[in-house]
Order: sequence, then structure tokens, then C-alpha cells
Amino acid sequence: MEVITQFLLDYGYWGMLLSAFLAGSVFPFSSEAVMLGLLAAGLHPVSLVIYATIGNVGGGLFNYWIGHFGRLDWIEKYLRVKQKDMDRAERFMAGHGAWMGFFAFLPLIGEAITVLLGYMRANLPISIVSMTIGKALRYVMLAAGVTGIAGCTRSGAEAPQARASAEVPTVVVSIEPYRYFTEQIAGDKVKVVTLVPRGASPESYEPTARQMVEIADSRMYLLIGTTPFEQSWTRRIAATVGSPSSSLRLVDTSRGVLPVSDRQGVADPHLWMSTRNAVLIAGNIYKALKEELPADSAYFHRRLLAFTAKARRLDTTIVTTLAQARPRTAASSPLTFLIYHPALTYFAREYGLRQLVLEEEGKEPTASSMAAVIRQARAARVRTFFVQQEVANRNNEVVEQALQLRPTLIQPLGYDWPKEMMLVAKSLR
Repeated sequence: MEVITQFLLDYGYWGMLLSAFLAGSVFPFSSEAVMLGLLAAGLHPVSLVIYATIGNVGGGLFNYWIGHFGRLDWIEKYLRVKQKDMDRAERFMAGHGAWMGFFAFLPLIGEAITVLLGYMRANLPISIVSMTIGKALRYVMLAAGVTGIAGCTRSGAEAPQARASAEVPTVVVSIEPYRYFTEQIAGDKVKVVTLVPRGASPESYEPTARQMVEIADSRMYLLIGTTPFEQSWTRRIAATVGSPSSSLRLVDTSRGVLPVSDRQGVADPHLWMSTRNAVLIAGNIYKALKEELPADSAYFHRRLLAFTAKARRLDTTIVTTLAQARPRTAASSPLTFLIYHPALTYFAREYGLRQLVLEEEGKEPTASSMAAVIRQARAARVRTFFVQQEVANRNNEVVEQALQLRPTLIQPLGYDWPKEMMLVAKSLR
């Protein structure tokens, strides 16, 4: 049950609707836990009440039609609606008809009431109205009670801090390197929030309902721009909060970057692992910040110039470092490295390197494909094998033994972008 509840929490308002439907039907489920979790996550109480009421009434109507078309013995046997609950509900209704749907929110007999309404062919429009009134009042009382308690327990000392925090716009990014880029340009003028936590893989990570609300309440979402997972997330913003906040702006920071695509035409998303790309990304971030906060445009521009100079110095250092590592062979034989997940595609393109990849289109390699890559690595006299914490794989040990290489752990998703870039360059010496 906890797994189902967490799944529903991740889908925000639509999760509320589905949980309320289950709770209102003959299936055993409690929608209160989902509503409490979503209220704690910051979703709007009124919207939650609306979605919960619609879902719960839908569950009641599901029961109504079961009663309308079913038989009581079949209902008791297959849907686990006990005969004693049906008898109790029938006595409670005592011939009052469709208006007794108001009490469908009651525990124990609520489901039986809605089944009996259908079984007795009670007036459908009146049944819908009565159920809606009762179920809406139930959720209003629950939401009001929770928000009222939360308001009373909030410390008065937090109010000045909340006001000060509200004055600083929030900008959302998907991964830590983009928080680094944004903070290099924005300084303390914005608060930058990263969605993917440390150690998690963006391809498999699912933002929580709280994070979806945080996105919608933010001023901007700075997108990497070439990632399927971001496309999925931005679609879920609407599913979670009804519709994106009118103040939310989606910014594609990949404009001007020349993508590298695989055989299926899918662009490699690791754009930031290149100093030239980083300068372009920072420029796009600067333009977005300047348009959003024009009063601070001169401040942003100074910091952009400083970052650009830093990136160019880093580029020069990497070129010098790699020059010491290149094999003394013909120019047609580039320095080659092995990596499990192709996170260094743009790094390799920028510095004339060759990247051998074990992973096959995001999946584990087959034995034959891995053997082929190992043969290529031997032929190229590969001296460096890169692995990532987020995509650790048991096949790494096979490669270590076959090539007698100790893997080098890199963190392309880490915050300290210059440090990670230099780590890659130094590991190739």
C-alpha cells in the first residue's frame, strides 16, 4: 500500500483524483493519506479538494453502476461488500432514496450506500448531487483542518525570513553543473534549485510532487535542452499542478550548441562537458536572466565575462595537459579512452579524442559487443577506463580484468564543473 501511495503522491493532483476514485469505490484504499502528503508538499488546498471530490464521486458512481447491473450475492462474493454492511446501509437509508448519497463519505457503510443506490435504481442526477455535496464537505473539512493547524504552528519568527526569501526569485535546473553555471552568472540575485539529487541518474529519476510544485512556482526552469527526461518532466508539470504557473518560463540553454547524435538521430545530452559549449550555455543563461531581471543586467554581464575568461583558461590548461598525453604516432591515431556511459562525447569532440563506449544505446552491453569493444581498446592501447557513480555496472570488473585497467571514477553530474573537467584531462596522461 505504501508503494501505491508514493506513486500517487508523485503524480500530484491526478494522483489525488485516482486515490479518491479508489477510496470512493469498492476497492480498499484511503485517500486521506494522499491528500495529507500533497498538502505537505505544498499543493493548493482548493485544487486538491476539487480533484479529490471529482475522483471520489467517480468512485461512488462506479459502485452505483455495479449495484444497478449486478446481483447482491455476486457483489458480496466478488467485491467483498459484506451483507451486514449492506443491511446496515439499507436500514440507515430507510427509504429516503437518492438524497442519502450525501452520506456516501461515511466509513464502513459509504460504499454499501452507493451500491444500494444503484441496486434500488435511485434517481441518478440527485444521487450525483447528494454524493458531491457530502464528499466535497468531507475533503473541505480535512484540508481546512490540516492547513489551519499548519498555520497555527508556524513560528512568527519565520515570517521575516519567508518574506526575504520570497524577494529572491527561484530558478530551477535539472542537474548540478547547471546550478554551477547559473550561480556563476547570477550570484546571489536568484536562488537556484537542482532537481536531480546527488548520486541519482537523470534518466531514471522521477521528480516528486513537491519538486513539481517548486518548478511551477519558480521564475524560470533552465533546461539542458536535448534530454528526453526533461521533456517528460515538463509534460508532468501540467499533470501535477493543473497548468504551469503563469510566471514560469522554460529556457532552452542549448541554443547555438552543435549537438552530436547517435545512429538513431538522438542527440547526446552531455552538452556541458565542453568548455566551448559551457560558454554558449552560460550566454543563454545570461540572456534569460537579463530579460527576467533587467535591473541587474550589468551585474550579470560582468559575471558572464568573468566566467567566459575562466572557461577559456580552463580550455588552455586542458589542451596543454592532453598534449603531454597524446601518443607519439601519426596524427590519424587519436588518444583513445574507454567509458561505460558516453558522458564525454563533447569533451572528445572538442579535443580530438576517441571515445569507446561499452553501453549500447542506454542498455547493458551484450557479451559479444563487450568483447568487440575490449578488442578495440587493446588495439588502441587504451590506458584510461572511466566510470560514473550513477551508472556503476557489474561489467566494469570484466573490463578491468581483460585490460588490466583500474577504473577512474568521474562525476560529470557534479557541481564543481572545472574540477571535473580537469580530472578527465589529467586522467588521460
